[in-house]
Amino acid sequence: MTSPETAHPRRRSLALRLTVLSTAAFALAAAILLVAEYFLLQYVVEVSVEATTGSSSQGENPGDLDGKTIVFRVAKDLADTVMLLSIVTAAVMVLLAGIAVWFVARKSLGRIAGVTALTRAITEQNLDQRLDLAGPKDEIKDLGDTIDEMLSRLHAAFEQQDSFVANASHELRTPLAGIRASLEASLLHDEIADAPRAAMSRALVASSRAESILTALLQLARARRVASDHAEVVDLREVVSAVVGLFEEDRFERMPSSVEDVRLIRHSFELDLEEATILGDEVLITQAVQNLVGNAILHGAANEPIVIQTRVHAHPEYELSVSGMRSTPGAAVLLVRSGGEIIAPAVAAKLVEPFNRGARTRHNDAAAGDPGIGLGLSIVRAIAQQHGGWVSVNPQAAGGLEVEVTLPSSTEETITL
Repeated sequence: MTSPETAHPRRRSLALRLTVLSTAAFALAAAILLVAEYFLLQYVVEVSVEATTGSSSQGENPGDLDGKTIVFRVAKDLADTVMLLSIVTAAVMVLLAGIAVWFVARKSLGRIAGVTALTRAITEQNLDQRLDLAGPKDEIKDLGDTIDEMLSRLHAAFEQQDSFVANASHELRTPLAGIRASLEASLLHDEIADAPRAAMSRALVASSRAESILTALLQLARARRVASDHAEVVDLREVVSAVVGLFEEDRFERMPSSVEDVRLIRHSFELDLEEATILGDEVLITQAVQNLVGNAILHGAANEPIVIQTRVHAHPEYELSVSGMRSTPGAAVLLVRSGGEIIAPAVAAKLVEPFNRGARTRHNDAAAGDPGIGLGLSIVRAIAQQHGGWVSVNPQAAGGLEVEVTLPSSTEETITL
């Protein structure tokens, strides 16, 4: 998932446009009425003068006829007063109409804005949420109900997919474990010839690799199906310390019988850990840290230390955290840096995709000492996305990778919304 710091382009409000158009229409109608009223009043003045004095005021000098002058001036003043009052009334009515249209449009379109905001907040990690739009049964309510129905179908499809992967992985692990046990037991017999023994050894490696893939697929499916009510306060510093401690213990207990064991024994860690608490599932967060450290051991340069950092920095995106709890503004960052071969940025960006192992994606390098299966970073990304965060993979100029996981930070003082 990429960083959500994408700015939406500025756009003019639809309510404002409707208000301007409606006000312009009212103003045009009022102008037409005022023009018609003006000519009508002029006609009334002429008729009033003619009816009172017996002749028209046009073509004569009103100053020469006192009666005509008085009637003409009275009628003209009355017409001017009526016209002025009509203009003021029309202006006030246009203004009131514009205000009324603005409030009606804002109220009606405000529901659409709510639909937009709620829909934008729903991702593949929270497809169980619904709009549940309130209000009268109109086109906007129908739109909200249609979106809810679409979300229900998408949620069911995702659930079926993840359930299938989890069930298939679980069911296939049992026969693979049986095959591996049979091969290991057979290899214990000394009377097996060298050629069959070599073939059985290769089959044992392949079955172990298939088991690793199925285990990773099961972890990936679980990472996508975590329930939001499992959220708890997790300190990344404590999780990293525990995971590194396990790797350190494993390093001293292992014998260098494989390339993976040799890499583990040769590696060292350089820790720079600050308190960085988040709201999430501690089991999944631990799994993500294990994957990151394991990847650094398997693919990093053995002569360079693995740098692990945790910190918190301000981030306006996270004023509210996941799982319906309020958190402090900011982001908790977990960074794992290791040396290694030089990797192109385009290749590094795709390492979070399932089964992508960079330049070795289409090759089976298990026999050559590369036990990676291309799911470690995919699981990390799925866990980060499930917690409202994202993963950045940055290649280093001197070689190696820097993987940065950004998550919503939290404090112990959480408030249920």
